[in-house]
Amino acid sequence: MIFWMVDPWDALPGEIGIDRGIQVARALLALGHEVVWWQSGFSHAEKKIRAAKFTVLQPEPRLKVMLLPCRGYTSNISAARFLGIADFAWQFTRRQQVEPAADAILVSGPLFFAELTLLYLKLVRRMPLIFEFRDLWPEAIVNAAKGRKRLALQIGFAGFVGLRRLVLRNSDAVLGLNRTYMEIGRREAGARSRAHFAVAYPAPKMTRSSAARPQTAGRAEIWAISSGTLGASHDHRVLLSAAGRLKNSHPHLRFFITGGGPFAAEIAEIIAAASLVNVQFLGALPGAEFQALLHQCDIGLALYRSFSPVVFPTKIVDYLLAGLAVVTSAQGEGGDMLVAAGAGRSVGPENVGDLTAVLSEMAADRPTLAKNKRNALIVAEDFTHERQM
Repeated sequence: MIFWMVDPWDALPGEIGIDRGIQVARALLALGHEVVWWQSGFSHAEKKIRAAKFTVLQPEPRLKVMLLPCRGYTSNISAARFLGIADFAWQFTRRQQVEPAADAILVSGPLFFAELTLLYLKLVRRMPLIFEFRDLWPEAIVNAAKGRKRLALQIGFAGFVGLRRLVLRNSDAVLGLNRTYMEIGRREAGARSRAHFAVAYPAPKMTRSSAARPQTAGRAEIWAISSGTLGASHDHRVLLSAAGRLKNSHPHLRFFITGGGPFAAEIAEIIAAASLVNVQFLGALPGAEFQALLHQCDIGLALYRSFSPVVFPTKIVDYLLAGLAVVTSAQGEGGDMLVAAGAGRSVGPENVGDLTAVLSEMAADRPTLAKNKRNALIVAEDFTHERQM
């Protein structure tokens, strides 16, 4: 069978960023299928141009990557990004006409501006459609606004929400990145939908930490890490405020921040201005370096602003696989799972006092922290690459 993957977000081999796309492609290749991956010529994670004109790559046998020229952007929530998505949708609409029909299409959505083309491929060219619900767009944008601006965005994005629902109603299968997204997909697909619904959690291909954790055993310091895209929903201000409060009372608690994004410069400035000697900003790290650092840490931080619709971020799975106790302010499925499993703690979003108190308790109670880390490794069995792929 020939599968089309319509995914302009994920990293290609050798790039920094989420590797879900290439892992899905490799899983399909291992089953004997061919894969055509419609990918952006602009790297979403590295924020740089991959290809200025239409380019076809073949990084592995039976895998063809179609790089579609798109304009770049520096902020994930910006007019420039929407123009880049529109470029991708237009180029995909043009180029798909000369490609042999696929036996199935896997789209990483929501994908603005491409909905009508996807409906054409499903209803006219009769290609089965699998919708992978990866993010809550445009809700993430609307929720970040207030007052009249929020109302204007709700009205402005109403058409995109309607098109998303139309695509879901015509999908043959819906995969949620978590159970919450799957249920949203089921609701929007409608009662008459005959689609198959399933959950495919984030499953990075990563070496799992051993229960012994010799690299951290006996170390006087406790290391906490915050990773991911440093965008508007990432609660770096609360993290740095808590670090400032703990700097003198808990000098053995050290913080590492990794990732890139529009707020990277602000983070570096706050660290310098507040003399946060207990915080180290490392920027975006290559995959091998990032995983090596994770396995040296004790606590993983997944902190979000109150408007964020994120419920189960990929970074939580990264932390669990590395055997870290996790602290999150994401409300819903992810935080509930951590608390129920005894693998971490849930804190209120944008609550400096709550985060400071929880980190103080964890840093002072090493036996409980060690238990949280052991429980994290147990829970991680549900999110292994082998199980989810």
